[in-house]
Formats: sequence, C-alpha cells, structure tokens
Amino acid sequence: MKKLKREKEIVQEKNTKILENEIKIKTQLEDLLTSEEELRQNNEELNALVDNLENQKELTKESEKKYKAVLTNMDDIFYRTDINQNVILVSPSALQYTKFKTIKELISRFLLLQVHILFMIKKVIYQELKVFCEI
Repeated sequence: MKKLKREKEIVQEKNTKILENEIKIKTQLEDLLTSEEELRQNNEELNALVDNLENQKELTKESEKKYKAVLTNMDDIFYRTDINQNVILVSPSALQYTKFKTIKELISRFLLLQVHILFMIKKVIYQELKVFCEI
C-alpha cells in the first residue's frame, strides 16, 4: 500500500513537472511569436525607410543635375565655401575671368584668386556704372 501510494505521488510529481514544463513552453512560444511579430513590423519599417532613402537619393541626383546645369551655363562667377571658408565649388564661368585652365587648379589657388575676382567684379561694375552714367 505504501509502495502504491509512493508511486502515485511520484506520478503526480511527474505530471506536475510536465504541466509546469508545458506552461514554460507555452510562455516561450508566446514570447517567440511576439518577437516574430515585432521583427516583422521592424522589417516592414526598415523596408519603408530603405524605399524612402532610395527615393531621396533619386531626387537628390535629379536636383544635382539641375543645379549643375544652371551652374555650368551661368555667365556670372559663383563659388561656394564650407564653414572654414575652404572653396568647395566654383562655376566654370570663373575660368573666363582667370588664367586657370581647370576648376581644380582654380580652387587650389583660390585665396589669390579671391582678390583677383573682386578686382574684376569691381572693374565690371565700374564699367557698367560708367556706361549708365553717360546715358
């Protein structure tokens, strides 16, 4: 009788452990399903961001083409500097008013060129004012 009772207790303990393990497995499965759904949502958001980035790249390329076309076809001298006053862009028309043959050479010698350009601009303005005043 004692032996049978003991076996019954052992079976109940095993059943209790099985139930506890089933509960743990269900909890883990629910956690995995939740994680999977979060990953799916994150993946969708990431794909949307990548699509947006690709669209922005395309828009930027188009804008750069338009900007370059305007810059290339302008008669005026245009230049752009960064925050440290380093020249990062010069319009090709600047070559008409200087002795430089390439924009790269022009940019590399821009400090000296700034004085020259200012002089040329003043000269053009003076000539236009002279013509305007004679009218």
